[in-house]
Amino acid sequence: MQAYAGPNGRGLPYSDTWMTASDVGSGALLVLFGLLSLSRDAGWARWAAATTGLWLLFAPLLFWTGSAAAYANDRAGRQALPPELPRVEQRHEPESCQCGQCGKDLVKIGEDISEQLDVEPARFFVHRHIRP
Repeated sequence: MQAYAGPNGRGLPYSDTWMTASDVGSGALLVLFGLLSLSRDAGWARWAAATTGLWLLFAPLLFWTGSAAAYANDRAGRQALPPELPRVEQRHEPESCQCGQCGKDLVKIGEDISEQLDVEPARFFVHRHIRP
């Protein structure tokens, strides 16, 4: 089975159209069931409104992806900070560059760089933390 991405990069080509129709239809049903649930004799309308609410909750899984995990992963992650912001580097070096057990010099095999957006009044910059 071959999957085709829609204009938003996920789901089927017409997923936005179906999602919009689902939202509008569900909204109309919620208004109808909400008005009907004001009557004492229409207790079923409360259950129908709750079911419509559940549909609104899970409809994106149907229209945007075939798997709940893919939907959750699509929302995860952070965007990279803009490259035009100035960077302030802060290096975190170990206290000693020798092994605590054998006394030999440590060998640098790489570093971990994390960026955090900081704000000074009227100034934005990126604070870089570099660890060996």
